[in-house]
Amino acid sequence: MLRIAEIRKDKKISQSVLAKKVGVEGGTLSKYEKGNISPNADTLLKMANALGVDIEMLFDENSKHFCSPNDQKIELIELITKTPNTKMDELYKYIKKFYK
Repeated sequence: MLRIAEIRKDKKISQSVLAKKVGVEGGTLSKYEKGNISPNADTLLKMANALGVDIEMLFDENSKHFCSPNDQKIELIELITKTPNTKMDELYKYIKKFYK
């Protein structure tokens, strides 16, 4: 389950304000918060930015493994962009080895 409502309330942001910042209807945001529907990766990223948190913060520990393959790709890209240059060569070699 996503932690959208918890973080939004903690930051004292209304549903309508967050919905407007993310570009969704208030009812859609409500459904995301209740777990009735799941936002796509782009919407998750917009929510994280609007809430001022890393995208990982939107997930509780039990829900991370339910990411779609597309969401996993986006998360991998985010992790790669955070990789220090001193570790990039090691990461590159590991990924290349995986595909051989």
